[in-house]
Amino acid sequence: MPGNGERGTGNLGLTMRRLRTSILAALVVVIVLAPAALAGGGDPSGQPAETTVADYTPAVVIDQTPEAAEEEAWTFRFLVPTVLAASGIAIVGVVLGYGLRIRGRYRVAR
Repeated sequence: MPGNGERGTGNLGLTMRRLRTSILAALVVVIVLAPAALAGGGDPSGQPAETTVADYTPAVVIDQTPEAAEEEAWTFRFLVPTVLAASGIAIVGVVLGYGLRIRGRYRVAR
């Protein structure tokens, strides 16, 4: 027994599991971040290379006038608040129901 001065091996499995999880997490981070770090390339100064064109004419002319603000769709205006209110009421109902069931289950002996 571990309580009698002997060392238990129960924590060894937990420690190995944490070690494996940490190594796996580090591996995932390296796999995700390595391509972004290696894709930097280009000019070592960090500035993008400038390209000069003698006769500049845009391929497509884009109208840059500001657009009028569109009215939100009825689904966003009505359904989203309804769903939020219904979910809030449901959460309150579940919490109250749980509290009433627990209160009815146990009695205080006096």
